[in-house]
Amino acid sequence: MRDMADQGRLAVLAAGLRWLYEVEQPVGAILQHHGAGLQPVVAARRYRAAPAGWADLPVISVEVVGQRWIGTGRTYRCENPLEGRDEMAEIAAAIESLGVLVRRLWNGGEGAVHASFSLARPAHPSLVAAVHRYRAGCPEHGGVFCGTGLCGWWPDGHALAVRPDAAVVAT
Repeated sequence: MRDMADQGRLAVLAAGLRWLYEVEQPVGAILQHHGAGLQPVVAARRYRAAPAGWADLPVISVEVVGQRWIGTGRTYRCENPLEGRDEMAEIAAAIESLGVLVRRLWNGGEGAVHASFSLARPAHPSLVAAVHRYRAGCPEHGGVFCGTGLCGWWPDGHALAVRPDAAVVAT
């Protein structure tokens, strides 16, 4: 069972890295700075790829799906957390086995439900540009969620963005 989970994780990470480094975004595409979810969920773990996170470098994140919380006050904790340093080392090793160096890790310690891995190489320039367009906001109205009324900046730009799931199908 463990081998299947490892293979599934590797496939999901490979698809995410392909999206980050190989998929060109159309001119005008807008992508929210938290990136996009990678499919499928593997062994109760959901992965995301964000093109421009810490130091404007891409980030792969992992979180526990179906978190179960127990206790109260100081004893309140997740019953099914990430497996700490061992799991983080396995994920980092999987990313690096696909040819991408992990520059930094945060969260993911004992009892954590989320961890992030900053990658050492910038994502595809068109993908980074899509995130920068989001961060800059609507050129006419200034907001990042502009799209109400007659302004189509957000919905139109968001619809243009090529997501990882579409990129996986195309490869």
